[in-house]
Amino acid sequence: MRNGDLLRRQLRRWADEAQRLDAFVAECHRAIEQEADSLRAVQRSRRLRAQQQSLEQADALHKLRLGAARLRVAAQLGSAASSSSTLLVSTARRLQHRVESARQGALAWDAGEADSDPDGDAESRLARLREFASAAAADLLQAPPEPAASRLRPAASTPATASRRSLRVVGGGKRRRQPTNLTPTRELPGVHVWDVAIVRHTGSLCYRADGGSSSEADGSDVRYCPAGGKWRPLPNPSLYCLLPASSGLLAVSPDGATLGELRLSPRRPRGNLERLRCLGDRLYTSEPEFVYVTDLSGLCLQVLSGFSWAMGLWPDPDRRRLLVVNGDRRCVEIFSLDSFSHEGSLCDDEFTDDLTGVCVLGNRILVADHTAYQLHIYRADNLQFVGRLQVSSPRFLDVDSAGVVYITGDQTEYHQVTVLDPANGRQFSCGYEGSRFGEFRSPSGLAVDEVAGEIYVSDFDNERVQVFSLT
Repeated sequence: MRNGDLLRRQLRRWADEAQRLDAFVAECHRAIEQEADSLRAVQRSRRLRAQQQSLEQADALHKLRLGAARLRVAAQLGSAASSSSTLLVSTARRLQHRVESARQGALAWDAGEADSDPDGDAESRLARLREFASAAAADLLQAPPEPAASRLRPAASTPATASRRSLRVVGGGKRRRQPTNLTPTRELPGVHVWDVAIVRHTGSLCYRADGGSSSEADGSDVRYCPAGGKWRPLPNPSLYCLLPASSGLLAVSPDGATLGELRLSPRRPRGNLERLRCLGDRLYTSEPEFVYVTDLSGLCLQVLSGFSWAMGLWPDPDRRRLLVVNGDRRCVEIFSLDSFSHEGSLCDDEFTDDLTGVCVLGNRILVADHTAYQLHIYRADNLQFVGRLQVSSPRFLDVDSAGVVYITGDQTEYHQVTVLDPANGRQFSCGYEGSRFGEFRSPSGLAVDEVAGEIYVSDFDNERVQVFSLT
């Protein structure tokens, strides 16, 4: 039944996607025509300016010749030679100033600094047009933060053009690296999971060392308890994973050894868990209708309900907010991380019913729209619209402290990890379809380990987790 619903949903999305692609092609044609008209207007303006400068130079030369003729006449007549010499010197200086001004103006035109042509000559503008994708990523993701608004309000649905000025990175934390590629370092074979999260704990978190099933009611193999006997301290860090088509989690060591299974208690999920995030000593998991907040042993602390296809979530510690994608209702719900009260919704008429992920990068909220092949970008402080960025079928998102965004796409089409590097204005992909080291088949969840400088990627159809170095 679920497969049939998914197939019908996918067919409907393909039809919508075809219409959007037609509209996008038409919009591209219009943009190209507008750019061509703008270039022609700039060229006409430059020709007129060059003619005006030539006339000014000719006029100055004529005045110089006239002054020289007057000097010769005055010398022949023997009258007021000093006065004529002063006139000649003054005229020559004025000519030199005008020639220098004309030369500086010509240099300004060549360097693209003239006021009437701020983007430079036609060739440089065409070059910037070819590099539009990388420049747009830098502009959208690196815009400096502005003063926070007094309250949250829905973002405007009218698209806005991103600023083209030089901007700085605002990702939280210290910039440590500028990645040029992801280097595979090792793999964890046999770890067949849907999503992953890095867990670093400070308490007495232990796992069942004998590998047997627990006799307690919750049946969990990980819990807070003193070490000893059959309980061993959980490695730090550990990898928490969502099992496919399951309501449980799996704890795995960094070398791939299975430590035990976690089951949420006392509230058990009704369906399959879809997303997993970790912040400090809290786990955030979601199924289509509920979001669960638990401690690291799976003890349920809070349940958020009322969702329709909750397919993405992101805890934002800087603003103490929890963002949850409400897919079928085409919005992102915002909750307080302290009281879990509902603070507002991020809505946009351009959202489709296939929103699949959300993350926060500095003062930017990125919403993944799988069907639209886009990242919708908004200000984090007042939810105002910033722009949209074309990305191949985004589904899972994560970011690091250097402000780099890592994305996995449609598991059946794009077997790779996409990297957005706003510091350099670059977007590149890593990996190909295959089963060899560094290749993927249907990559899904991913998690960045800032301390170790690594990223874990679930290689779903190859039934493994691959680890890549970020340095």
